Amino acid sequence: MYDRLLPHAKVAAILARGYKLVSVDLVTLFEAITAYMQKRAQYSEVETFATQAVEVAKSVFGETSIDVATSQNLLSALYLRQGRYSEAETAAMAAVKIIKRLLGNNDPRIAVSLLHLAQIYETQQRDHEAEETFSEVLRILEQSGYRDTPQFAATLSGLGLFYYYRGRHTEAGTLFGRALDVYLQLFGDQHPEVATIRNNLALVYIKQGKLKQAEAIYLEGIRIYRDLYEETHPMLVTLLSNLALVYDQQGDFEKAENIYMESLSISRKIFGENHPDIRHVLINIGTNYLDQKRFKDAKHYLDQAVEITIKAFGEMHIKTIQILFDLAELLVTFGNVKEAEENIAKAVTIVEENAGEDSEVAEMMRNSLQHGRLRAKMKDKRN
Repeated sequence: MYDRLLPHAKVAAILARGYKLVSVDLVTLFEAITAYMQKRAQYSEVETFATQAVEVAKSVFGETSIDVATSQNLLSALYLRQGRYSEAETAAMAAVKIIKRLLGNNDPRIAVSLLHLAQIYETQQRDHEAEETFSEVLRILEQSGYRDTPQFAATLSGLGLFYYYRGRHTEAGTLFGRALDVYLQLFGDQHPEVATIRNNLALVYIKQGKLKQAEAIYLEGIRIYRDLYEETHPMLVTLLSNLALVYDQQGDFEKAENIYMESLSISRKIFGENHPDIRHVLINIGTNYLDQKRFKDAKHYLDQAVEITIKAFGEMHIKTIQILFDLAELLVTFGNVKEAEENIAKAVTIVEENAGEDSEVAEMMRNSLQHGRLRAKMKDKRN
């Protein structure tokens, strides 16, 4: 039903702005369109409605109202999903300042804004700020009696992912289990949020070698998302990529390759060619080809991942430096020493050109433990 109503809602919103109408109902309409289109991952059009929701809310309610904070949160969520992290942080901070000014530091309505900030900090590898902010959200929600809410479960999941990607798998699994209990209580077994948190839990299963359990979770999650969204939701990309990872680990590289390609096709339809999330799929495909010793194909996709990372974050960003080193280590593992050395040299050159040869950053890069490990591996390969 909502899909049939969306075109009419969009026309009404456009006409209202064309006639320079300003009202509470128009704010509600813009926010509803923004939230629905984001949920359906229709990112190409939604920014217009999100920014206008903020503008109209300011006209109706003034610069510092809860309604403006709500619109800023929607805008922040959109920018976060698009990989526009600086803009996402600006919108989230605007919402935080408004809510703190009106309601104090511990009102549960601040949780959404802080959760966006925690996710932004994590993406930018500002680890201390991310962990502190996740923990602050949990504290506020617990003190406010919001333990059995989607917001609390989402925060548990977010902190769990933060721990997972930093090798703290036991803590991550515990948090995913707590989040799953909340979602099951709220939504039942066949809800997309349940499929999403089970996806996270399956990541821990893979680390534990429980590949069959992980495979079953991914297949069920893919079925749920396809039934609800067909081929239009970014979570489907994640589920497909993780299912392919299971087949990779089982040694079924051809089956994994086909699924990775499917996830790349869907990802490009949703985000376009240069969204930072696509780099993860490209790295997975490159790794799959390395497993198959198809080095030319691997280089094609890994180079694309580097290019997208530089476009999204800039040459001096830690993610750019890290991906060059990660790919170098990957290439060394598969005996491709020459290209690994090229990646190392490129990473160091980027730092030297931007910060100077004598800078602390350049010195750190040249003497990093990771750099040393790579050199040692290269020596072993040559011998």
